[in-house]
Amino acid sequence: MQTFTPQQRSKLLANRNVQDASEKTISFIPEFKIKSVRQYLEGISLDQIFKNAGLPLEYFKEGYARNCIKKWVS
Repeated sequence: MQTFTPQQRSKLLANRNVQDASEKTISFIPEFKIKSVRQYLEGISLDQIFKNAGLPLEYFKEGYARNCIKKWVS
């Protein structure tokens, strides 16, 4: 399981799309989830959606953006 350092959590919490960040989980605001699903359906790549939102992909395991957005689509 992935863990976030205090510095990573602090940076994530400063992002307007993040609702909460613990050592092991990140919660995103509903508006970001809806916008992400719309962008995905428009053909924007999953990683690009996270990059555009200012979320540093290097903080997450490979495929994290894909897993999140696919779950939100469901």
